[in-house]
Formats: sequence, C-alpha cells, structure tokens
Amino acid sequence: MKTPSSLLSQLIAAVASMALLWLAFSVYASGEPLWALALLVLGGISLYIYLSATTLAWRYLFPGVAAMLIFVAFPLIYTIQIGFTNYSSNNLLTETRARAYLLEQADVNEARAFATTVHSVGSDYRLVLAAQGEGGATRYMSAVFKDRVPNAPLRMEPLPADQVLGDPLNLRQVIALRDTLMALKLSMPDQTTLQYAGLREFAVFEPVWQAQPGGGLKRLADGALYQPNRDTGFFEDAQGQRLQPGFKVNVGLANYTRMFGDPDMRGPFLSIFIWTVVFAGLTVVFSTAIGMTLAVVLNWEALKYRTLYRTLLFLPYAVPGFISILVFKGLFNQNFGELNA
Repeated sequence: MKTPSSLLSQLIAAVASMALLWLAFSVYASGEPLWALALLVLGGISLYIYLSATTLAWRYLFPGVAAMLIFVAFPLIYTIQIGFTNYSSNNLLTETRARAYLLEQADVNEARAFATTVHSVGSDYRLVLAAQGEGGATRYMSAVFKDRVPNAPLRMEPLPADQVLGDPLNLRQVIALRDTLMALKLSMPDQTTLQYAGLREFAVFEPVWQAQPGGGLKRLADGALYQPNRDTGFFEDAQGQRLQPGFKVNVGLANYTRMFGDPDMRGPFLSIFIWTVVFAGLTVVFSTAIGMTLAVVLNWEALKYRTLYRTLLFLPYAVPGFISILVFKGLFNQNFGELNA
C-alpha cells in the first residue's frame, strides 16, 4: 500500500512533468524549436535524477553542474558564436523575421481616409465616418459595438438622412477607448477594409512591400527591387541602398580581423585586455591572501564573538547576488536597458 508521502511525491512529479511539457510546447509554438528541445532535455534529466533511486549522488551534484552549464558554459559558447556573426543593434533578427517585419509595413492611403467620430448608443458605441475632402457629404455608420473588440469586422453602411446621432465623444473619452479602436476592422460597402489610423481617423492601409521570388522585396510605390545580401546582412537595391532592419549572417573572422587590424580598435582593446587579465590575477591573489588570513584568525578558539564576525563577513558575500538581479534586469530592459535599448 502506498503511503501518503509517496502519493504526494508522485503527484508533484506528475504536475512537474505536465508543467515541463506545457512550457516546452509554448517555447516551440513561439518559433524557438532549439530552445524547446534544450528545455525538454534539461527538464527530462532533472526529473530522472530526482525520481530515480539509482541517482542519489547526482541529486547533490546536478544543481551545481546545471548552474555551471547555464551561467558559465552557455554564455561563453554563445559569446564565441556571436563573435563570428554581424550581430548588432541593426542586425538582431534572422533573415526570415526581418523579411516578415518589412512585409508587415503598411502606409495609409490618404485617398481612402475617413474622418471618424465615436457616438454613444446607451452603453454601447457607434462609429460615424465621413469621406475627407468631400465636405462630409458621404458618411457611413457602423454597427453598434461594446467597449471590447468584436470577433468579426464591423459592417459599415451609408448613414441614413433621418438617422439621429447623439453628440460625439470628446477626446478624453475617445482616448479611453483607444485600445478597442486600434483593434477594430471596418468592412465598407465596396468590400474594402479600414483600420485605425488615429484617434479621429480610419483608413485603408496598403502594404509597402511585396515578396519576390528568391527572397527579394519590391517596393510597390516605385517598383524598386531589394535583394537579400547574405554577406552584409541587409536587403539592398542595385545601388547598395539598405533597408532597416538587417539580419544576422556569419562573417567569419571579419570581426577579429578588424579588432586587431584597425588601430582605432586595437589600442583600446589591448589596454582593456591587459587590465582585465591583471585585475583578475590581482583579485585572485588578494582574495586568497585576505581569505586565508581571516580563516586562520576566525578559527582561533581564543577569539571572542567568532560567530558574530563570521556572520558579518558572510553578508557582503550573499547580498550582491540579490542586487545583481536588479542590475541585470535594468541592463536587459527592452525600453531603457543599456544592452537592449
């Protein structure tokens, strides 16, 4: 008969397994199959070690080994790999994602832009569109909608002459509905689709780029062709004009050649490299000397309050671990961080 503790262990293992599968599937669905596979392998090894009766010793070794691989080996390998690419603030994406980003770009067709007002209908709302440049003679009204995004595009119909409309919402009220308005799509009588173009405007959006065979892009406005240059990591036209953003490509030893061959980079690099090695060596020497001295002194049985001294000396070692979390969170902030901004 199984004991309550064994049942609890099996329940925790089952929940952990399902959580691992869900997390791996979520990562895979986001377009990162390699990360999903790595997560699945690491999680599977963890479950095996902590569930198998034959891996008792590894239960104590695994956390340290895993931490070393994740926080030391992986950053080292990843940094070396980046050194052979053109990875930079202009070349963050893969070629596929850079192309998809450009194909999503769209411009407002000013000839099909409509001045928009929002009117309340009880607790619901209605949009009224007026064709710009026609003195408001051609007007359309939408179906009634609530302050949440409808599942289908709102159908627009010509505004009847006898239609009674309340006063339009003021700017502050429209701003409160901005998230809903930005997600709305309006279906006009001629089957064109309008999208949010501003607090007071809906318009037809036309794509800027058209995909071409071979991975190229064609600008619809003037027919200019841009082809992916897999040496530089940019979409370029015949004159070498580049589109932003670029994409990551392998550049071999180009970065290292520039680092040692360019005087403007070689001088600072050598100075920083030498100081880094010297600083690391001095840190080891002084840390060892001070640490051994403190260890001998604090192990002296005649010394009073040894436990208090040890506790006070341990705090500066433990606290930076928590502070560094905030430091790295700031560095990698997507809006203001030094690394991602």
